[in-house]
Amino acid sequence: QDLFGDPDKIEFVPVTGANRIPYLASGKIDLVLATVGVTEDRAKQVDFSKPYFKSGVQLLVPKNSSIKDIQDLKGKKAIVNPGTTGDLGLQKLVPDAQLIKLSTSSEALQALKDGRGDALAQDNSFIYYLAQQYPEFKVVGKPFFETDWSIAARKGETDVIDWVNKNL
Repeated sequence: QDLFGDPDKIEFVPVTGANRIPYLASGKIDLVLATVGVTEDRAKQVDFSKPYFKSGVQLLVPKNSSIKDIQDLKGKKAIVNPGTTGDLGLQKLVPDAQLIKLSTSSEALQALKDGRGDALAQDNSFIYYLAQQYPEFKVVGKPFFETDWSIAARKGETDVIDWVNKNL
């Protein structure tokens, strides 16, 4: 209501890590509120609000896994969602890892359950939730590729970012 004057004018659109920035750029959505980590590359494409959360990426592995940290992923299969900080972080920090890129978190989790990958790399806020829900898995390693989370708007929409910052 504060932004549009009418709460019925708001439409919530589900997004994935891969489509959220293109949806924003194309006008399909006006704001991204989907755990967007602030990265240098993304800052070239969108404007960010002030940060509201800090997160890092960690690994979810089967309980009997020998993987203890990201360096153990060299030559192994890591499951990521394309365009996420897990994807970007592993490309940069463990270029020898074989990345299995799946569009949604549910597909990624299923791939880990099926044994199609050795680890799932995702924001630790989500990874710890998954470990709690699925006791056959555990969280390993220290957080890597830590980023601030912010709300994203199209480049140049400073009035929208100002409104978001005021409300944050």
